[in-house]
Amino acid sequence: LLDPRSTHYQHQLRNSYFVWYTRNSVEPVKHWRQAMCRCGGATFNVAGNEECGQYQRTCTSCDDEYIFFANEWTKPKQLRTDIPIMECICFGEEFEVVGVTAPFLEDPNSAKWFYLGMRCVECGCLGCYAEWVPRYNDHAAYLDML
Repeated sequence: LLDPRSTHYQHQLRNSYFVWYTRNSVEPVKHWRQAMCRCGGATFNVAGNEECGQYQRTCTSCDDEYIFFANEWTKPKQLRTDIPIMECICFGEEFEVVGVTAPFLEDPNSAKWFYLGMRCVECGCLGCYAEWVPRYNDHAAYLDML
């Protein structure tokens, strides 16, 4: 049996969750990427939603801030203070963040669907906090934006 505190167990849990989450889709999830900070930190405070058109994360280890998945990628982005901080059902605000894509059936390296998964550090709750259709030709380049 795997130790529930181990990194391998947590990766298996996230992978299994998104396979289950997309179980009724004809485009199953195929590609995963966990957000990591330059300092090696893997937990973040996350702000944003689809309505405001931007997501940003702050590393809980070093306070580095990143903008990820903002609308209109060609324009320069700035960190914003007017977008909501995401929180868990337990009111925790510290998360491990993972991006998951499902490709077009005819192009296994594409990203037709994107799912933003987050696991609460406080209670362990795992959920899909956002999903959208990026229609990106290269899943790896898209997940690099995480």
